[in-house]
Amino acid sequence: MNKKLLVTCFEPFNQKKVNSSFVAVEKLADKIGDYNLTKLTVPVVYGKAFETVHLKIEELKPDVILCVGQAGGRKNVTLEKIAINYRSATICDNEGNKYDGIKIDENGDDGIFVNLEVEKLAEISGCEVSLSAGSFVCNDLIYMIRNYYQDKVQAGFIHVPYLPEQTKGDSASLSLEEIVLKLTLIIENL
Repeated sequence: MNKKLLVTCFEPFNQKKVNSSFVAVEKLADKIGDYNLTKLTVPVVYGKAFETVHLKIEELKPDVILCVGQAGGRKNVTLEKIAINYRSATICDNEGNKYDGIKIDENGDDGIFVNLEVEKLAEISGCEVSLSAGSFVCNDLIYMIRNYYQDKVQAGFIHVPYLPEQTKGDSASLSLEEIVLKLTLIIENL
């Protein structure tokens, strides 16, 4: 049975030329296991990331949504467990917005668990589990998806490390081949 999977990634941000999430998602096959993939690049802008994904969700009606973002400093692909109702970062988004500790939704829950079996998926794929997607645009996107759609659709967030060519010296990174393999294993086992 063919199912629809929406896989999102982000454009480069913070004056960089590459975003490892974009490179990795573009390398994924168009069909993995039972899923036909639709790939979508979203802006690194608070609120606009969700608006972009929301429009595609309404058009596509996917069975599962996997959002993929870049997390510098991590050594492995990580599945995020909880989206938090919080915006705060030391850098600006791509439109110059910067927040220092405000709620995404004044009436929303403080945190929302993703509705994927992240521990199982991490074990199968050799990835790690992270308890929070941070408080930048990555978290903003998954929080807004989970807050809006609740359990009407399965949705999760995955952070991927820098690619080796993005780092200097001993900084944490993972090869594109390893990232793509781990993402593929996650999708095959959804």
